[in-house]
Amino acid sequence: MPAPLIKGIPLTLGGTTYTLPPASLGTLESAADQLDKVNSAFASGSTFALRDLLFVTDFALACLQRNYPTLERAEVAAHIGLDNVIDVMQMCLDTSGLLRKKLADEAQQAQQADTASAAGEGGHRLGEPAGTASLPTS
Repeated sequence: MPAPLIKGIPLTLGGTTYTLPPASLGTLESAADQLDKVNSAFASGSTFALRDLLFVTDFALACLQRNYPTLERAEVAAHIGLDNVIDVMQMCLDTSGLLRKKLADEAQQAQQADTASAAGEGGHRLGEPAGTASLPTS
């Protein structure tokens, strides 16, 4: 798979991890009515129909095709479900890059913790947390 042209958020669909860039202005324009409807429902705390979320497949496909022009709609449709539809929509709307930055920071912190743990940093004895007082000896 070629390197992505546009920065984005990792999105795994069917075992393949793609870089999902934010929506282009053209994509936002074509999905504006559906996005406004869903955003309005979220803002007011009201509900929306399941049918209101069906546009997310095409919305995500348009975003993914910025990096993967040959990606097929069927591949995207098969792997967006009720478990991830809202997350995928929010990823597509990550215009400021805040979500992407948060995910990158979390991954970096986890990697640093793993590295520190593997290197035995911190000087703690096995099973003894930092700051544990030792018993006085005489």
